[in-house]
Amino acid sequence: MAVSKDSTKRSRKVITSLPTASFFNNSLDFILRLILTIDILKKLVVYCLVVFFVSLLTDIQRPMKSYFSDKNNALNQYFVKLGWGWTLSAVLVLVLLTKIIEHKELRNLSSAIIRLSLATAYWYICANGFVWIDGATSSCTNPKAVTKSSCIEEGHTWIGFDISGHCFLLAFCSSVINEESQVLHQVSKRIDSIERNNTSSSKETSYRILIRLIMVCLVFLTIIWEVMLFSTSLYFHTTVQKMLGLLFAIVGWFVIYRVKSL
Repeated sequence: MAVSKDSTKRSRKVITSLPTASFFNNSLDFILRLILTIDILKKLVVYCLVVFFVSLLTDIQRPMKSYFSDKNNALNQYFVKLGWGWTLSAVLVLVLLTKIIEHKELRNLSSAIIRLSLATAYWYICANGFVWIDGATSSCTNPKAVTKSSCIEEGHTWIGFDISGHCFLLAFCSSVINEESQVLHQVSKRIDSIERNNTSSSKETSYRILIRLIMVCLVFLTIIWEVMLFSTSLYFHTTVQKMLGLLFAIVGWFVIYRVKSL
């Protein structure tokens, strides 16, 4: 039976495009996993060094105003202020997907739920505790203004010790994402094993696509948290206030993710 030249060309294109697509997808997965599972201790050390030295430089020379110096910028309003909500939602989706892929049913979730519940409680206590400390140690340059909002609205200055909630939140969110993403290596091996054994189905293919999508979301959030952490160290708070915020983030990460393994 004769085969037309057009059909031969089409078949060649399909054959040559498949390895290219596979290489691209594997490379993308590798890069995403690399970003999400980088050594957390090294990351936290970098955070501390960057915040410390940038803060010292800005104490010497105040930086020019920019988009990030405005507290009302979109990233701050729609991402940072809802930072824990974004992080918790994305991480919960990752946890559920990985459990489904590894066990085919939703079990052994208790440890993950406990970790994230503790992290949520710690975030809530710190966020409200910082506000309380600020209120307890602060006052307005105009004695008639008794609240921070009224003081600022009237054009006065609110002076006090305000631990950087942004530095705490951003470093803590990034740490939780990093820790919960460590399972990605195991999940990827599981999916690869299924595909090598020619037992993959549309379900496994869907799992790989979903895992890739959630990895993209987590990387996107991580980049935003790190960019905003840098901008916070550049424009807001004092060096001591920012380093204390980082310290609370590191303590929370250590207690939740490391104390049990000691």
